[in-house]
Amino acid sequence: GGGHVPNVLKMAGVPNVIGSSTNPTLPFGRDAVAEHYGMIVSVHDLKPDLPGDAAMARDRIRAGTMGAEDVLHDLGAIGITSSDAQGMGRAGETVRRTFAMAGKMKAELGDPGVGHDNDRVLRYMAKLTINPAVAHGLSHEIGSLEVGKMADIVLWHPEFFGAKPQLVLKSGFPAYGVVGDPNAATDTCEPLVLGPQFGAFGATPAEISVAFVAQAALDQGHDTMPTRRRRVAVRGTRGIGPADLRFNSRTGAVDVDQRTGLVTLDGEPIRSEPADSVSLNRLYFL
Repeated sequence: GGGHVPNVLKMAGVPNVIGSSTNPTLPFGRDAVAEHYGMIVSVHDLKPDLPGDAAMARDRIRAGTMGAEDVLHDLGAIGITSSDAQGMGRAGETVRRTFAMAGKMKAELGDPGVGHDNDRVLRYMAKLTINPAVAHGLSHEIGSLEVGKMADIVLWHPEFFGAKPQLVLKSGFPAYGVVGDPNAATDTCEPLVLGPQFGAFGATPAEISVAFVAQAALDQGHDTMPTRRRRVAVRGTRGIGPADLRFNSRTGAVDVDQRTGLVTLDGEPIRSEPADSVSLNRLYFL
């Protein structure tokens, strides 16, 4: 949350660094500071009874940088959201937490007088889709809905957007989504659950997927990977930066006060208070 001490968050404004956030403090909530000590101790296998380990864990926990991270996302200075897996990140919650952060930032900062949320929605959607693809050299194949790219699409009912998808299409093929009881009289009879569909069985997953490899691996030949997936070379990963990201290209001088944890962008303090409640939360998953 907010980057390592003393000032890793400073890299968010650098023109040759593409920043990203894992999601344990996205959005910044009231319990983030309290829960982080135990998380850090567990993930880094620290011994809290050792003064040095305890001090190292405490030094990383700064409410100021946690809150500023949300603001930097809303300004487009951090262009990607992601997660660890069992490393202080919740892999299954990245989409939900990204749009919960968008809702929190709208409540705090409002909209710039345009009367709609389109710009903010596109900014946060890009953090999950095209921008990670650009950063990893995959944007020629995935990351956006364009002619010539894979038709990987997630469809949502508006009331469940960001929480529960209705249908996941992989290469245009239904692979995961809402399914009903095969014994039901109609397809709308409950219970309805999320589960695998046609694209998840047999040889189909390999046929509709790709394996991303280095260009050198393709050029060399002698492919020994035990998969039927089509090979696609990664490209365009050299010389890119925030300017190459969509809707998230803000740069500037990000500074962190080592004593107080106050974060500034181009000399202006940026703060965000911990939220007591956020959107897309527990009521969606009763």
